[in-house]
Amino acid sequence: MPGFIDESVAKKVFAGVMIMLTGISARAQTPTEATSSVATKIETQAPRRKADVQWKMDLRGDSFANERDQAQIVGFGLRGEMRYRLADTLLLKANAGVTMQSGYAQTRFGDSAPRSGLDLKEAFVQYRPLTFFAVQAGALNQGQLSLPLLISERAFPGVLEKVVVGSKRLGLELRAQQTIPTSTQLSTKTVDAEPSPSFLSETLLIKTMPFEFLALEAHGTHFAFHQLPSQVAMESAPFGNTLDDDGRRFVYGYQGWAAGGDAKITFVPGFAWGFGGNMIQNLDAPEGFRNAQHLSTRFEIGLPGDIDLIPKGEVFFAESDVAPAFYNDAGFGHTNRQGWAAELQTVMKTKNLTLGARYVSADVINASALQSRQEYILLKLGTLYDSIF
Repeated sequence: MPGFIDESVAKKVFAGVMIMLTGISARAQTPTEATSSVATKIETQAPRRKADVQWKMDLRGDSFANERDQAQIVGFGLRGEMRYRLADTLLLKANAGVTMQSGYAQTRFGDSAPRSGLDLKEAFVQYRPLTFFAVQAGALNQGQLSLPLLISERAFPGVLEKVVVGSKRLGLELRAQQTIPTSTQLSTKTVDAEPSPSFLSETLLIKTMPFEFLALEAHGTHFAFHQLPSQVAMESAPFGNTLDDDGRRFVYGYQGWAAGGDAKITFVPGFAWGFGGNMIQNLDAPEGFRNAQHLSTRFEIGLPGDIDLIPKGEVFFAESDVAPAFYNDAGFGHTNRQGWAAELQTVMKTKNLTLGARYVSADVINASALQSRQEYILLKLGTLYDSIF
């Protein structure tokens, strides 16, 4: 089994980090105004104004290639985010956009083909009866889990409950969600109605900033997919998952745990180093099929002219059945993959622009007739979010 950290050691390290964060926070003497704590507010609490509308746009080029498939795509995107306070305890939030793409694609599976249309990132109503408790209902963005090897940034209809407690020095957040994974069943092979699928998750997040120059975060998540439809299974097979002899059902279920953390050290104003990672285990799959790990490091470098330069490096692996491949991030090659990524982002604050480049090399873990080593390149020029009113 590939891996960067022994599984039993990793669990002990994660438990130790949680204890360490609590101990460091207890020894701290004075809070700092620079702390960005989850403890003092619900993340999506109502804006001070009745309405807040922001927008951004981007122009991007994508290149994808493996032994048998390739695609070169140019696209333009326009995205808006709206927050509307219906009442003191009631907030409406939506993030949606339109994408127009053109390009060339020679692909067997359509995962990287050009596409245009509307894109809903999230849309929900939040009821917050107490300052530390909120309930959200609608289309929920799964990017909030920060686990791309488990699930990509997409909207699932469902309900989320959130509790936030603590102080600026040490904040704790507990989230639980009950959602329906999105898919479209168009296969003529299915003649009977299938039960509705579900995706459940419970997450504990701890953030602390014991010193002005040090920010720490640790998180743990339990997840479970239930009753995934045959169409999802069939579309997941080319991306690494194991199916039964009929090729219409997953051999293994998908429920397990994920854990990880992140640290950021600010050496001097305008220069910081961050590093983090996470691991995932599907308890319904056997050893050699069920694990994933992702490690990353980054620098934040402030340049003259109010410009930030952010280089980033990553290494990762995802075994064949750690997650339903239909739902996790295509940028990493889905499952049965191991590789590395390099990214460089430039943020020009005064000009309200961002320029980025990303390269991903993802090889296969186990030989497969449907998978081969692939390369992904992204170039992107866009604006930062700017208020309309």
